[in-house]
Amino acid sequence: EKRRGAPDPYLVFKSHRSEVGGPRAHKRNDFTPKFDGPYKLSLGRPLDAEQVEVELWDYDHGQEDDLMETTRIDFSGDAPEGTKSFSLSRGGEITLTWKIQGRRTTKPTPGRGSAQVKIKGIRISELPDVAGPYILLEGTSRDVDERWESQAKQVNPEWQEPRDVDYDPQGYTLEVWDHDSDRRGSSDDMVGSVSLKFDSTHGKNAEIRLSLPAAGFLRITYSLDVADAEPAAGRPKNVVVRKEIRKMPRDEQQRFAAALLKTMENKHGPQTSEYARIAGYHGWPSDYCHHGQETFPGWHRGYLCDLEQALIKADKELGNDGNIGLPYWDWLEAEVKGEVFPEILREKFPDLPKDLVDEKKAGSLGRRGYKRLRDSDRRLKKEMQKSRVRFQVEQCLSVAEHWMHASTRFNRQSYSVESPHNSMHLALGFPMTSVRYAAFHPIFFLHHCNVDRIYEKHVQMETPEECAHEFASRQRQLSEEGEPNRFKEPLDPFDHPLIPGRALMPVDTLYTERLGYVYDELPPTPAMQMREEPVFAAFRKVNVLDLEYKSYMLHVFIVPKGGAPGWAAPAGGPDVWEDNNNYAGCGAVFGGKGDDCCNCKMREPYNVLVEVQETLQRLQLSRHEAELRVICEDEEGELIALEETGVPKPVIVGPLFEDKQSNLTGSSKGDAAHGEVYQLQVVLRRYGYYPTTSQLD
Repeated sequence: EKRRGAPDPYLVFKSHRSEVGGPRAHKRNDFTPKFDGPYKLSLGRPLDAEQVEVELWDYDHGQEDDLMETTRIDFSGDAPEGTKSFSLSRGGEITLTWKIQGRRTTKPTPGRGSAQVKIKGIRISELPDVAGPYILLEGTSRDVDERWESQAKQVNPEWQEPRDVDYDPQGYTLEVWDHDSDRRGSSDDMVGSVSLKFDSTHGKNAEIRLSLPAAGFLRITYSLDVADAEPAAGRPKNVVVRKEIRKMPRDEQQRFAAALLKTMENKHGPQTSEYARIAGYHGWPSDYCHHGQETFPGWHRGYLCDLEQALIKADKELGNDGNIGLPYWDWLEAEVKGEVFPEILREKFPDLPKDLVDEKKAGSLGRRGYKRLRDSDRRLKKEMQKSRVRFQVEQCLSVAEHWMHASTRFNRQSYSVESPHNSMHLALGFPMTSVRYAAFHPIFFLHHCNVDRIYEKHVQMETPEECAHEFASRQRQLSEEGEPNRFKEPLDPFDHPLIPGRALMPVDTLYTERLGYVYDELPPTPAMQMREEPVFAAFRKVNVLDLEYKSYMLHVFIVPKGGAPGWAAPAGGPDVWEDNNNYAGCGAVFGGKGDDCCNCKMREPYNVLVEVQETLQRLQLSRHEAELRVICEDEEGELIALEETGVPKPVIVGPLFEDKQSNLTGSSKGDAAHGEVYQLQVVLRRYGYYPTTSQLD
């Protein structure tokens, strides 16, 4: 009755762990508003109560907003999708359409070969006044989600049924909640939360006593024996040293090549060798893929270990002692002893070995073999320079957060370790340009060994413990948004290389010595840099499903705006384009496997970035005065127009303002000034000083 006219309503949705909505989406003068959404609200962890508080507010435009209506909705008994009306607190009604993603319908299966903790009992004492306490237990690096159900009106509740859970060496989070049985009352409340670890040295009869932060005490009895299931904290006995292939003595190179050829010996006809089994995991014929995910370096680390163990076995079969590591090819040092591409591979693997694959089933690999591999030292060196792989590595090692370093998924305007990885795949030519067939050439594993070495530098700079913490935190956040928690999922199909039968987990991959190897040296720590914010040609939201199994090198040229309507690619092709005054550089799109790949269907689109500020300066152009032209080179070296690829058209992005000296006025003329005015309008609108009804011009 205090309001004049209709309200300006907006909605706020709250769960136990997050909140969405707010006044930015308010409606004007509306008694029966419709909010299209979607409102994406995390319901929390898999076993959290599926309860949502809905609040209807009246926006008062700078004054204190008024709460008009509220209700609590419990979705635990409802279908994953539906539409239903609910009564509000003051007589109104709200109709919601919802979809619940990630609801767990089955209990997690025990990890393959993992140790088990037997929790024999839990007792809580001296709790404050709670109606129905229940307990949630979540693992940090193992897929553990357990719930001990509510014990109504128990002063000192106790749960005595024994329960086996996966042992998590990173520990657990235990939460005590108070259940509200009234479906229209208030939501469940958290009484307290503690972190805990089970001590593996206490054997079969152990006890933990913990204080809850607010009030109350926990006592947990358990038994645990991890001797046969977890690696010792110290260094294993047989740790191999990975070395740069071109710097290895000739006899060590020959020994590696002999072991590699041994792994290629077929057992029962074409494509039955150990090498073919391992190579097939990457893209064909198997479906394992972690590109574009935070698990990208960890999965490939397990992949390299699988081949390394096969090499050790082959070396022993050849009469040696098995002290052989998988070499790396350090393409950061372009030339070593006159070699760019490792000469030992050119010598021993001039073409696809006979019967390594069934050529009738191997598509373009069976038809072309290694004939289009770009192993010419001169051409390869130029490709590496154009791609600026050394610069990309320096940039990715300057990123502190694990999730940003590990994957292209989060590289909005930066580089991850996956960025130079992609560039080198494209620089090498077919089959390295093909996700499906790349691993069938040995250079794949030496290239990835160097990517792994760069990743190890990041891990050592940040520490394995910090990386594990960041990895776990980011994946928990994504899981609360409906995605899998990849930190808790095994890196299939790999077992731990030193613990047969035990699944390899992401946390395992942060400790190379416990996986049986170390590097002779790591890349240097990048020097601290002071430089202006870069300007990019940004190919935004590249979706691998749109690429139709293809990979592309994206060659970027800068031309004056409106000054090149009939522009065509310069003569001579990619070999000489670097010398062209308008050539800005190239970016790599390492394609996917289409609808055949589960990860390709799930992964988020990502950005490909090419820095262009040096070319703009050379041409004396503002970014507002420039246009981009792109010629694509596909995985087999054919040139193709951007419009035929599925790669989005690029835009020029950079610092908010390019010219920090000039004054902007309404009479400013020219494309450069017009562009700066437009940027100013964007900023003013973002902070509410430019009307949303006015067109940005």
